[in-house]
Amino acid sequence: MSNIDLIRDSNGNLIKVKINNTNASAEIYMFGATLTSWVVNGQERLFLSKKAILNGTKAIRGGIPIVFPQFNTKLTTDLPSHGFARITTWKWGGININTPDRKEVSFILTDKEVNKKYLEIWPHQFKLVYTVLLDGKSLSTSLRIKNTGNEPWLFNTLLHTYFNVDDLTEAGVNGLINCNYIDTSPEGNGEKKIEDRQKIVFQKEVDSIYYDVNQKNFKLQTGFKNDIMVEKCTLPDVVVWNPWIEKSKRMADFGEESYPHMFCFEVGSVYQPIELDVDAVYEGGQVLTVV
Repeated sequence: MSNIDLIRDSNGNLIKVKINNTNASAEIYMFGATLTSWVVNGQERLFLSKKAILNGTKAIRGGIPIVFPQFNTKLTTDLPSHGFARITTWKWGGININTPDRKEVSFILTDKEVNKKYLEIWPHQFKLVYTVLLDGKSLSTSLRIKNTGNEPWLFNTLLHTYFNVDDLTEAGVNGLINCNYIDTSPEGNGEKKIEDRQKIVFQKEVDSIYYDVNQKNFKLQTGFKNDIMVEKCTLPDVVVWNPWIEKSKRMADFGEESYPHMFCFEVGSVYQPIELDVDAVYEGGQVLTVV
């Protein structure tokens, strides 16, 4: 059954979009344009916390939240950590492609949708177009960022992808060897290091920012039979994260039982802010493929 379903609430407001092709399905909430499910051949490949809040009062814990215009509190501590895109309701951009095997939909966010209190802190005009393509066993998520204002501005962005893990002892990230990174885990103290492991594993809290990553292709092992290949498009940085036990306890919408069932592999531009000139466009994204 391959189709595109627009799910509305009792008032007729669009809540989420479901897309299906012959092999796979995906689900995207209008709140944050957060992609919360990607099922391939019956297997869910994204992690969504059982305690995730889906009513629009808080960023959705899991799936693929969109980080913009800042990562953590890089630009200012006055904006929410990870910015406002993931806590704002986006507009429906419509259906771009609709064939049995390829489904593409898009979502739009401009400064007009954003809470005024955030624009007092970051007073800029912009247009984001987020495109989701389900193509066979691949999922492409790409973000087009345009400066629609009359002065340049700075931003960070990131696709904060949570992967579903069957067995964390078998899980790993391959493809970052020889990359520079900042170890921001409690033990790492923000030290700059060079990755010497062929496979990054999860045996304690991991919070690493790999910057200026020239590699484009990565293999993720999640303990399920089929690995996931990630192709990074344009974006220079990669974040690898698992909160482990102590940090999990501090996240009410996560729960300490969740950390063995996920890790984040996130492509973005977070190490340095990007300056976007008037009328300039920045595009970046990722292609995830079950192999």
